[in-house]
Amino acid sequence: MKNTSNTVFVGALVLGWLAGIAQAATVFNASPANILNDGANWSNGLPTPSTNPGTVNLNSIWNTGSTLTDWHVNFTGGSIGTDSTGTRTFSGGVQTFNGGSLDFSGRAVATTGSADTTVNTGGLFRGGSATITNSTFTVSGGQLVGVNQFGGSGDINVNGTTVFNLNSGTVIAGQNGTAGNFGNNATTPGGVWNLNGGTLTAYTLRYRDVSTMVLGGTTAGSATFTNGWAGTNHTQSNVRINWLTGSLMALTIGVDDWAENEWVANRMFFNGQSSMDFGGLTWADATNSSVGLGGGTYFDWDGSTNTLALAVVPEPSTYALLAGVAGLGSLAVRRHRRCG
Repeated sequence: MKNTSNTVFVGALVLGWLAGIAQAATVFNASPANILNDGANWSNGLPTPSTNPGTVNLNSIWNTGSTLTDWHVNFTGGSIGTDSTGTRTFSGGVQTFNGGSLDFSGRAVATTGSADTTVNTGGLFRGGSATITNSTFTVSGGQLVGVNQFGGSGDINVNGTTVFNLNSGTVIAGQNGTAGNFGNNATTPGGVWNLNGGTLTAYTLRYRDVSTMVLGGTTAGSATFTNGWAGTNHTQSNVRINWLTGSLMALTIGVDDWAENEWVANRMFFNGQSSMDFGGLTWADATNSSVGLGGGTYFDWDGSTNTLALAVVPEPSTYALLAGVAGLGSLAVRRHRRCG
């Protein structure tokens, strides 16, 4: 006969632990005021640390007190505004926007201290500028926007060791204006910008220190920098661009022959390999479908728009399949004519 007493006891402990977590969760209730960073406006105090995660579904104001440290919060609705100047910063913690929005069109917003921020479908993270430093920032269906108006630069700075992921959704640097940089604006190297889908649009692209743009994923997307490289705080030798097999991204930089220049300078890569690693593979061969980068993949360059993408030569079996389909179609037409 099985001894169920231990099982029941362990089950009771688990249920108690889960109940404790449920009780620890805190909800923003906007009472007696709508100040986001006032613990009195939360059902169980501010959403920190991780054992007291919070939910926001109402409009709120991020008041004086510019840094929210170790906040673990899910914004499911409502909009966060600000009533004062200065940069608003998430330092550490986990912030998820699942329909809610942070909208500081004329104010700067930042994440730092290993903050982990995700903007999902329906979410909006918008500031006069957005600076992401030594953090993880993911856009998966939502919007990340830098607004070039009301005193905002429109820049989106991805500094230091930041891991930036664009999987789907929209990133805009310089909304409502003609300026707006995207890229590294700090003298700290090590950032990785994973572009796996979605749409990124900016006026210029900036590498103040070494960071790597990685174009991967299997979803069609684009990154467009209409005016080329940034004019200030940009060093060309810091550029790193790495293409991964199967990427369906298209990269446009408003400079003639930029792709050839970066390939020849060994600052652009395919699966981490430069022209030198390929034994001095020339740009002419890298863009030649008969030579290419191996496995039938080659760079597809459009000089009329300064756009680069990957292309793949169809396998012989694909040609055979197409020929077979064409043959069946022809046979069907002939039979239809005879029957007619």
